[in-house]
Amino acid sequence: MGDLECVHQDGGKTWERTLPAGRYQNDDDGPGERGAAGWDAKFPHRLGNAGDAAYYAHWMQSPFLDDYLERMAEAAVEQMHLGTQDRTDFLGVSFSAMDTVGHPFGPRSHEVQDVLVRLDISLGKLLDLLDEKVGAGNYVLALSSDHGVADLPEQNPAGGRLPAAAVRTAIEAAMKPALGGDGLYIAGISGGDVYFKPGLYERLKADHATLQASIRAASALSGVARVLTDDEISTPAARASKDPLVRAAALNYFPGRSGDVTVVVKENWIMTATGTNHGTPYDYDQRVPVILYGAGIKPGVRDESVTPADLAVTVAALVGVRLPSPDGHVLTGALKTR
Repeated sequence: MGDLECVHQDGGKTWERTLPAGRYQNDDDGPGERGAAGWDAKFPHRLGNAGDAAYYAHWMQSPFLDDYLERMAEAAVEQMHLGTQDRTDFLGVSFSAMDTVGHPFGPRSHEVQDVLVRLDISLGKLLDLLDEKVGAGNYVLALSSDHGVADLPEQNPAGGRLPAAAVRTAIEAAMKPALGGDGLYIAGISGGDVYFKPGLYERLKADHATLQASIRAASALSGVARVLTDDEISTPAARASKDPLVRAAALNYFPGRSGDVTVVVKENWIMTATGTNHGTPYDYDQRVPVILYGAGIKPGVRDESVTPADLAVTVAALVGVRLPSPDGHVLTGALKTR
């Protein structure tokens, strides 16, 4: 059966809560929640007919996405005989429904809670299969997340939305007296990254007064915590800065891709017009679970600073692979001594 045919198997289905409605926290259809392609934010959610344009948007914004991935993972284990031969096998699965559902519905929604309920079931199925095919204790599971998420501002009185258009207007208005022309100096804004038109940032570095005027203008906007330039966050020293905002922005910086200027929003603020987002230096965005389970792992809960990057290095160490320049470090305290 082809991939598209497998996706179409869910045609005509309706996404209902897995548990009784009273088991879910908060209200269904809370302030700021929205659905995909004609869905409202209240259960139930009908996927529609397979092949319809809206069907794919609905399917991608539902737990049926994770169900499909779990079945695909099972098929990979069975058909590729993973973990049953004299070799090291690796299976990586990204269960992404939490992201596709979480952005529009928000972290407190019934939809996100139901995704987690169903994901728990899916993970149980996959582990049961591994226990059967590979053997309990003969494999290692590493589980984490790439990020956390902010509340929907409509549900958090301490937060708000910072329109990208407001950032653009403030910066360009501050530059126009010195630069003149049509007043359109920004090529684009993505998240907190502000990209000037080609060659302009180099010109601004030589015109310190105009650059600083634009930074002051953006910094004065409601919801802005800091405005940082490329030069401030692109150095190795910035990655080790004791200033948490500078360090976070520096660790997120990628030469040639990051903006000329980075706008860091205040806590609980986001730069999206609808739904919620991530990418800030605050605990709700940065704190994620890091779980190791199985062969060679010491049971117990550990309270120490780690990152998801540590998982790759640790799993590699378990099978005798040394990564040449890893971002993380081996979590030796989580490993059984041999």
